[in-house]
Amino acid sequence: MLIIILSVIVIDALILTFTWSWLFFLLALSALVAIAFLIHSRPEPIQAQASNDWLLGEANEITNPDRPIKEPCSLSIKTLMQGVLCFGQPGAGKSESFSLGYVQYVKKTLGKGMAFFDGKGDLDIIQKYIGCVGAPDYLFSTELEHSASINLMSGDAASVVDRLSAVLIGTSSSTSYYSDEQYTALNRVIPVLLNLDQPANLRDLYVVMTVEDAGYELIRRAKASDKVNAEQLSLAKAWFDIPQDERIKNVAGLLNRLFIYVSGEHTDRLNDYQPDIDIHNLINNDQSAYFHLPYTKYSAAVAIAIIEMFAVEARHRQLSGGSSANYYPLLFDDWGKFVHEGFSPFMARARSAAMPAAFSFQSVAQIKEVSPIFLEQMDDLAATKIFLRVQGESTIDYAKRMLDRYEVAEVSASKDRFRSSNSFSMRENERVVSRDLKELATGEAYISTQITQGTQARNPFWRMRFPLPEFGDWQNTPLPKNEHSDDLRIGLRFWERYLNPYKLEEIRHLAQAKTETEDISALTPSLAENPGWGEATC
Repeated sequence: MLIIILSVIVIDALILTFTWSWLFFLLALSALVAIAFLIHSRPEPIQAQASNDWLLGEANEITNPDRPIKEPCSLSIKTLMQGVLCFGQPGAGKSESFSLGYVQYVKKTLGKGMAFFDGKGDLDIIQKYIGCVGAPDYLFSTELEHSASINLMSGDAASVVDRLSAVLIGTSSSTSYYSDEQYTALNRVIPVLLNLDQPANLRDLYVVMTVEDAGYELIRRAKASDKVNAEQLSLAKAWFDIPQDERIKNVAGLLNRLFIYVSGEHTDRLNDYQPDIDIHNLINNDQSAYFHLPYTKYSAAVAIAIIEMFAVEARHRQLSGGSSANYYPLLFDDWGKFVHEGFSPFMARARSAAMPAAFSFQSVAQIKEVSPIFLEQMDDLAATKIFLRVQGESTIDYAKRMLDRYEVAEVSASKDRFRSSNSFSMRENERVVSRDLKELATGEAYISTQITQGTQARNPFWRMRFPLPEFGDWQNTPLPKNEHSDDLRIGLRFWERYLNPYKLEEIRHLAQAKTETEDISALTPSLAENPGWGEATC
C-alpha cells in the first residue's frame, strides 16, 4: 500500500507541470481510492488448520471471483457444530464425496461414533461406508432381514408418551377433541404398561388398547406390581372402564398410525424385547449406527419414530448441559422425503446438545414439498452451505442467494475541447451464475461457511473439489448380520396371546371406519398401505 501511495505522489508531481495536470491528478486519486478499496476487500489469509479440522484441500476463495485466491480450506468442529446443508443432483457426489467424506473425517480424524441416516438405500453406499471406515457398530434396515433390532417403546414412561404423541398424534388432527382423547389414552396406558414385571413393546400397546381381555390382564398385573402407583392404576382403570367400542373410536386415528409399526413382515425388528440398539447407550458409548432406510411410506414412518427417539436424548443432554456432552454427529443423506413436522424443533435442540446435523438433499423443491418452513429455518441453523452440481431453478436461485453478490469498483474519465470529467462508481454482480452451478464436475462444489478467528468472524466463499475417500475392495464387502434369539420367557407378548386374524381384521375395520368419517389420518399411511399387514404374527 505504501509503495502505491508513493508512486501516485511521484506521478502527480511530474504531471502537474503539463496541461490537464489537474485532470490527471483527479484520475490518479480515483485510481488510488479504487485500488485501496480492492486491497481492503481481499479476505485475510486463513490461519493454520488445527489437527482436528476437516481438511478439504486447496480451494479458490471467491469473495471477489474476478480475483480468486488459492488457499487451503477446512471446516473446524466449531463450524460443523453449527450444522451443514448440502445440495446436489443425483450423480453430483452427495453420498460418496460429501457424506462418506464426512463419515471418514468423524471416524478417522476425531475417532468418534455417529449416526448415519441413509435415505437413498443403495447397498453400494453401505459397502463403501464399510470399505472406508469399517463396519458400523450397528446396521439397522427397514428391509434387510438380518440387520439390527430396536424397541420403539423403550425408555422411561414420560419420554415414551412424549415421543409417541409426536409420532402417533402430531399436530394435524382435524379437531382438538380427538387429539386430546388420543393423548389421554397414551398418558394413562403407557406408564402402567412400562412398569410391569416384563418388557413391553408397541405391539403390546396396540393389543391392550383394542382387546378387552388384554386390558383386564394389564390392570390385574398392575395391581400386583410395586412399580405402579395408585394414581397410575386409578387413571388406567378409568380409561379401561369406557366401553371398548367407544374407546377404539376415540383413538381410531392413533391406532391407524400405530398399526404400521406393529404388523407386517418388517416390524419384528421394531419390537424386539431385547433390542440390539439402545439409543441412549449408543450415544453415551460413542458408538456408530447406520440406518438404512430406502424410501417407502413404511420407511418414512420408521424414520420419524427413530428421529423422535434421538430427540428425547437431545432434550436430556440439553437439560444436563449439552455444551459439555460428548460430540455425537448426525448425518442425513438424501433426506428430502423424510423431513416431518417435528424436525425443526429437533434440529434446534440437537445443535445445543452437541448433536450437530449435516444434511444432503437433491433439491430445494424436495424440502418445500414436505415442509416449506424448514428451509428457512435451516438458513439460521446451518452455518455451512454446500452446492454440488444442481439443475433445478429453485435450487439455483437458493444457491445464488446463499453465495451472495460482490461489489465491483469502476473508474472512468472523459474529456473534450471544452471540459473534462471523471467518475468512481460501485455495482454488484452475482458471485455465481446458473451455468457455473450446472457445469460443476462430480465432487466439485461451492461452499459458503463461517470461520471464527478470535473475536472476529468471516464468511469465506470457496470453489473446491471434495477429495474422494478410499473405499478399498468395497464390491466384495459383506454386509453385517445380526442373529436374534426369541426367548419366549421375555416380554409381555400380548400380540401372540390375544390376537388372531379374525380379531385383527375386526379391529382394523372398526378403526378404518372411524378414520373415513374424521380426517385424522393425514400424517401416516392407512392400515392397508403397510406392506405385509395381512401376514402379522398372530
